[in-house]
Amino acid sequence: MAEDLLNFEEDEVLDDMLEVNERKGVAEFTRIILTTTCAIHDYYALYVCKNPCMTSAQTGDKWLCELLHGHPNRFHNMFRMSQVIFIDLVSLLESSYGLHGSRRTTTREVLAITLYILGHNESIRSTCERFQHSTETISRFFIMVYKH
Repeated sequence: MAEDLLNFEEDEVLDDMLEVNERKGVAEFTRIILTTTCAIHDYYALYVCKNPCMTSAQTGDKWLCELLHGHPNRFHNMFRMSQVIFIDLVSLLESSYGLHGSRRTTTREVLAITLYILGHNESIRSTCERFQHSTETISRFFIMVYKH
């Protein structure tokens, strides 16, 4: 009878240990599920559900056209040269040095980006906002003109 009592107590202890281990397993599983859910949400927010950032109607080329056809003082204030010299410089860089734009960016906009950065000591981010292009695009075009 003493043996039965010891076996019964051992069974209760084992049952308690199994119950504790089950609770720990459930808690660990829940923690893994929550971590995975958070990671999936972050990935979705960063790479899948993108909201366009550069959405201004005044894109860089439209702004540049406005300045080219506007008052000479405005153009000179922005690019530190007259419209005529700017157009001549674009032609020279295109013909002699092979400067070119891209599918979405004209050559004159590429030059304007560089002059804007140099003339105003502007950051890449503020130039992105002004010309409505990504930091990668602005950096690439600035380096392209700077190397020519």
